[in-house]
Amino acid sequence: MLLPTADESDDGETWDIAGPAQTASSNLANERVWLANGRKRLPLRASNRDRMEAEAREFTEFGGHTDLRYERPIAVEYGQSRKRLYTLTEDIVDGAPQTHRWCLYAEDVSVPSNPVLLAVRRFVDVCPYPVGLDCDHPNSKHWPPFDLIQDIKLWEGIGSEPDLIVARTRKRLVTIQLVDVAGGTFALQVRGQAKELFKEGRGPDASWNTGSPWFKDDANFINAYKIAFLIDFAVEQDLNGRLMAYALAEAGGYGSSRPLSQMVIACDLDKAGGYENPTFDADPGPCIRYVVFNPLQDVGPVGTNLSAEEKEAHSAYHMDAYHVPSGANAGTFLYVACGSGKQVQRVNVTNLFPQASSGATCEPSIIISPGPVQSVPPASTGLTQRINIELTNNIRHIMVDPDAPGTRFVALAQDNTHIWDNGSVVASSTAEPSSLGPNRDSFIMKVSTGVEGVFAKHAWLALSNQVDHIGKVFNVSNGVNSVQLLQDRGQYFGINTSDGAVAIGNHVYLPNFAGVARYELVGGKFLYAEDSYKPCEVPPNSGLVGLTEHVDRGLQLPRPNNLPPEDQIYTAPAIGAEYMFRIDSNSRDPLNAEWISPSNNIVNTAVSQALGNWTYNCQIENCGNPGVYGNDNVYVDISEYAPNFTNRYLINDMTRDDATPGTGPYHQIVLNVFWWNASFPNTGRWEHKASVASPPILNAAGLPVGGQSITIAKHPSGKLAAFVGHSQGVMVFDMEGLKASDGITIGQPVYKQNIATTSGVSGLAVVEDRVFFVENGVNADNAQMKGYTWNPDNSINVVNNVWTMALLDALPIGATPRHPGQARRARVRNLPGSIGGFPYRHIYFAQDPYLIQWKWPKVVNGTANPFELDLTGYWRSDYDFFMQDCRIHDFPGLSKPQGMTYVLVAREFEAFALVGPIE
Repeated sequence: MLLPTADESDDGETWDIAGPAQTASSNLANERVWLANGRKRLPLRASNRDRMEAEAREFTEFGGHTDLRYERPIAVEYGQSRKRLYTLTEDIVDGAPQTHRWCLYAEDVSVPSNPVLLAVRRFVDVCPYPVGLDCDHPNSKHWPPFDLIQDIKLWEGIGSEPDLIVARTRKRLVTIQLVDVAGGTFALQVRGQAKELFKEGRGPDASWNTGSPWFKDDANFINAYKIAFLIDFAVEQDLNGRLMAYALAEAGGYGSSRPLSQMVIACDLDKAGGYENPTFDADPGPCIRYVVFNPLQDVGPVGTNLSAEEKEAHSAYHMDAYHVPSGANAGTFLYVACGSGKQVQRVNVTNLFPQASSGATCEPSIIISPGPVQSVPPASTGLTQRINIELTNNIRHIMVDPDAPGTRFVALAQDNTHIWDNGSVVASSTAEPSSLGPNRDSFIMKVSTGVEGVFAKHAWLALSNQVDHIGKVFNVSNGVNSVQLLQDRGQYFGINTSDGAVAIGNHVYLPNFAGVARYELVGGKFLYAEDSYKPCEVPPNSGLVGLTEHVDRGLQLPRPNNLPPEDQIYTAPAIGAEYMFRIDSNSRDPLNAEWISPSNNIVNTAVSQALGNWTYNCQIENCGNPGVYGNDNVYVDISEYAPNFTNRYLINDMTRDDATPGTGPYHQIVLNVFWWNASFPNTGRWEHKASVASPPILNAAGLPVGGQSITIAKHPSGKLAAFVGHSQGVMVFDMEGLKASDGITIGQPVYKQNIATTSGVSGLAVVEDRVFFVENGVNADNAQMKGYTWNPDNSINVVNNVWTMALLDALPIGATPRHPGQARRARVRNLPGSIGGFPYRHIYFAQDPYLIQWKWPKVVNGTANPFELDLTGYWRSDYDFFMQDCRIHDFPGLSKPQGMTYVLVAREFEAFALVGPIE
């Protein structure tokens, strides 16, 4: 039943980024920036941001991945002075409950392309409360729900002092040092932990499940603001020699019903005591006092309940710390990125510890309150200054310029990037990619320009879905600061969300919502082809980058003047129409993207009756109607469906989702048809020939349509149709007009029918006169596999729903799909042989997180039943990401049994697998 895995790429979600803070231009090609990405630590070449696939490393301290999870890097830190790289990995073992395990790796990267392992430390079966970080407590099974190691920060030692690594769990900070124990033999030694979020000695007693042990009114808890979890932190020294951590904390309450803001809490890492007793307690005596910066402070009293909007506006989201060692402005400061109500706060955190209570009664926690900046603040008070960046947006991420920390930083709002310099915003950009996923980490790299005393600053930012690079954020020239924003931008670069994959020969092409990356077969494994990435930027170097959503291929298209045929791949951008990438015949890399636009005269044709007043005139610079977006595209060689014809077509579907004043809402599916003109001078080109729209449609709940995928099918009678699965059902279009002798005067496609479903269709396959699809379900109990009959005259026979099967019943026992109703795509493979006059087919549904193999027709007691599918195999991904697509392809370069054809399974974060079928 389990389909075999022939090969599996290991890209995936990006968790962290690290690299050198300063480098020389002559060595830039040899410098590396490291990503914690998927199952590997992935180096990028600093000079051009290319992925160095051959240098990528997977981590197997726990002995490989025999279960369905893997040891994935979740954090990386780089030390500039000693050229050391630290990587934190997490390994998850499926079970009841799951077991989380971590490893910390220390490496010498003096030669970045060849890291040398110095030490490794396991953290296995960590306890649910702070008996110790490494322990084998009988109640350790309670650890995973309550405390997980999530991040590390590096503080490089000065002189002979060892490097300090601070690990953040959800409820404590742990100090670890890399110690030379025997003249070049290193070990990672745990020193101590700040654990005030725990109640000492509290185990899984009766109150573990009946009450919340973290919010008790107890002097040993940080309870003034019901701080629940630590979600980020920064490390910086103080004027008095202390090394401090400033932790971004999530306040408790009861989630969405009583939300409190996120805030900052200070921690002394106990440098003087060898880091053995770090603490959040600022009082050196018997009292317990905590120092907190709360952006909510001027909104209401402690414990004020907020609306969701108020919480968002008055929360802290990120911070960066800096230290000025001397002069009138000496001190330690934070820039705190907050919601729209607070913007950026500059917080003076100089001399926060110790803070002894002055009398017999213990004083409450110290609140750092808003106020004007002072050069030398009182020892007992921290003061802040509000910096208005963009009044309408939350500030999500902030990066301090290390050369001018008191005056310059880069702030990222939800859709904009801003540079603050010397008291004001000096440059801004719009439509930046910081909205494409949670911010993970960032750093600024100082690069020599080759001119003495002249440097450029590059900003690197890792988001969950991508890596962004901004070259020349600003220049520093002979001590005179000048700002330039977004010059030489590697926009939307990196590991990004994929939507589908195609293969041509032994090459796999992945669209990643901003371009196309190529993978090639090397030694039996597919590796990213260096320098192959091509952004979807039209025209080239314009900065106008489109989205590459779905992908299809055009194989060996003829061209004029006896030019050799060429391969092409096409993506369906969100703004509709098409992007085309020609494939270089030598390198096999994609070439620059080209824009394929429908005719601007569509509204002057007969189809205007169906389109209503939709005046489609979409250009890349200005798409016009923002309610128009593309979903899918399919390349059609008509000779496969009509042997006497040789025309090639490209068909895409778009959704119109808007309300037109005076005419009501328009929620439609529209098909555009393009014809390949092989005689067009020099290159050949795609020309728009037809469009057809469905009537406006809403479901019973009043929700609009949203396209999913196109399937072109031929009925046994020889007639041709297009099926479009969407969020409200299935639409059928008569495509007989494609069978034109010249391709120029093709008949107009005709809208036929919409089959409404309770919650839409995802994944749709047509074999002969049968239609099979997944009717989406709210949960695993009501997602249904359904089968219908169809004919080209009456479309789908709604009455004759010939087969229904609960999707949960189709999956293996114990299967727990995350998205049980989301079969993203379905593909049909022809098989040798037949039974009862029905040729055999395999149908593959990409069903999160499974690929499910069905056989048609189902054979019962030697008799064919063409009304049902037979489940014959499945494959489970070891990722928890969406299955985006599956393709049938024969890879000639793979050693395999004769006749073996693989299923190329595309996953959400630029990753794929080759799966062998079960015959």
